[in-house]
Amino acid sequence: MIVGNSLNHIQQFKELIKLHNHYEENPTSLQRALAFASASWHLIEWVLKEVNPKPSSAQLEEFRKTLYPKCPYLELMHDIANTNKHRFLSKPKSNLSSVIKQNSPFNKAFTKEFGGDSLILEMDNGSRLKFTEVANQILSFWLTYYREVLNIPNDHLTIKMDDYFI
Repeated sequence: MIVGNSLNHIQQFKELIKLHNHYEENPTSLQRALAFASASWHLIEWVLKEVNPKPSSAQLEEFRKTLYPKCPYLELMHDIANTNKHRFLSKPKSNLSSVIKQNSPFNKAFTKEFGGDSLILEMDNGSRLKFTEVANQILSFWLTYYREVLNIPNDHLTIKMDDYFI
């Protein structure tokens, strides 16, 4: 994520797009997945601070709770980002049990048809989600949120190749 007082939530959203694209280049990179998870989770705070520069902890939590029904995967991003930061979670928001690197048994030439290597999110109930699909849903959620809720025009949300620094 970009840091500094002169930056805003739109620049942070553009950074999230870049982190998503960077992750997609190597979908088994735990480091890239963690960067995306952290950025997508912390974007909540950036968006709220745009309208309320000094929200209380209670206001931030209430704002998060309005977003969870629209994008439940944000709770997963909380757990991934904070487990990476703190090692253990005292108050998990999801039922995530582990992150597994799954290597495809198929030749790289067939990855579009059969799926390639990926990170798998395993839940307490044994169900599994591909991190790539979760990341795509989160990016789609934020794009829709920016367009429809914040009324930010598309041309303010696009990135150019020279915007990349990764």
